[in-house]
Amino acid sequence: MDNRNKKLTTQKIFAALSSTSTTGKTKQVAIDLSPNGRKKLIIEAALEDITPTEKARQALGLSIKTKKASPKLTLRLTEEDFKFLAKKYNVDPEDKLTIRNKVAEEIVAKYPEDNFEIIPNYLWPDA
Repeated sequence: MDNRNKKLTTQKIFAALSSTSTTGKTKQVAIDLSPNGRKKLIIEAALEDITPTEKARQALGLSIKTKKASPKLTLRLTEEDFKFLAKKYNVDPEDKLTIRNKVAEEIVAKYPEDNFEIIPNYLWPDA
């Protein structure tokens, strides 16, 4: 195989593994991780109070913001979700503010600010 074909093959392999898009003066790289690799990255980031993107930058030796990850959780609710939740909370489906408030109350109650200890019950596979 000549150098030109090797280069094209390498480019095809890289394109299959990742994709890039330009955002302003930066290039965004999308990386396909295995489900376990993604979980490991997310968990390690959460334990350090940083985002998964910041954890990936840290793993590459790149600089990261010193700001901690926002404790705010964002949920996207469809109209079907609002209808389901309206029935669950016994409120008018059009009363989206009440539904949002009840959703927030339920999630905060389910995940209170308790101290917790992480006791792993598995070993991560060596990468």
